[in-house]
Amino acid sequence: MIEELRLKNFEGFKDEKITLTRGLNLITGRNSVGKTTILDAVVY
Repeated sequence: MIEELRLKNFEGFKDEKITLTRGLNLITGRNSVGKTTILDAVVY
């Protein structure tokens, strides 16, 4: 299970830590804030 994502100099993220919890995690936000970029980081 992925517990944490660390995005460092990845597309628009300079240094971001995203902690995931057990079960379902939702990524929500306005347009052009990086939701798809977070998913791209998981696939990368």
